[in-house]
Amino acid sequence: MEKIYLNGKKMIELENTHRYLKRKFMFDNYYGENLDALWDLLSERKDTIKVIIFNSEDILINQGSYGISLLKVFKDLENVELILR
Repeated sequence: MEKIYLNGKKMIELENTHRYLKRKFMFDNYYGENLDALWDLLSERKDTIKVIIFNSEDILINQGSYGISLLKVFKDLENVELILR
């Protein structure tokens, strides 16, 4: 199982969040940098991914409802095991 480590401190500003995710998940340039595109690319993967997010509270504090929606994308995907730290 592939493990992806994310740092919530790197996702405190919306404009940087998707660039960071694009790099960490090695998405191609066509990644739309929005929650729908994140869902689409991760749900297309056949393998299960363990996503470990450190400092996840920083996402919620700094991005509010968007941060909640972002974490919900990871939580709702069947092929993603989410661990918040």
